[in-house]
Amino acid sequence: MQSAMDNDYSIHISDYIIDNQAELESYALLNFGEYDVRQPAIRKRLFTSYRRGYTPAYNAFTLFKDSPVWLGLLSELCTRILEFYKSQIIDADRSSTLFLKAWVNLSSPENVLGWHKHDGLFHGYLAISPQGTLTQFSGEHRQFLVKNKVGTVYLGPAGLAHRVVVEQTFGEFQRLTIGFDILDTLADTTHPTNLYIPIPVAG
Repeated sequence: MQSAMDNDYSIHISDYIIDNQAELESYALLNFGEYDVRQPAIRKRLFTSYRRGYTPAYNAFTLFKDSPVWLGLLSELCTRILEFYKSQIIDADRSSTLFLKAWVNLSSPENVLGWHKHDGLFHGYLAISPQGTLTQFSGEHRQFLVKNKVGTVYLGPAGLAHRVVVEQTFGEFQRLTIGFDILDTLADTTHPTNLYIPIPVAG
């Protein structure tokens, strides 16, 4: 396990993802259902949504709720989110509950995500099979790159523009990551509230 914190963002290498990569990937690829971007009509609809700044209307961890290994990943992610939240937000300003929305990014070299931002409090991703890609972030007065490895867990501010950079070729639909947003209120969400997994914030 490796971790790094740079002011308002965190990069962590998850041993859990490394140890369970094959099972996480195989289960996801078999259980996308109506959100499987390998099907052309679904791919067109979802990628149009991405380009307009919208995330898919489902939660990956709900979609994969019957898998013990995915439930284990959710547990680890919630712990990581709470640690990051408490490092960023002082006690007096903390919410009693955070809300997690997660989705699958399955891509080929020619359709990785371009520049975009997210709403909410924090945004992050889990690298299951990142295929040697980079994630480039750009904000006011700064830019930085994250070199994605199997197990990379990134957490940072939601409003930071970012894109995926392909450094080496890989096969069709072989890059698998889980994107997620963290909200501290559901007042202004564009999705039904039942798509969000609540994370209680202990004292």
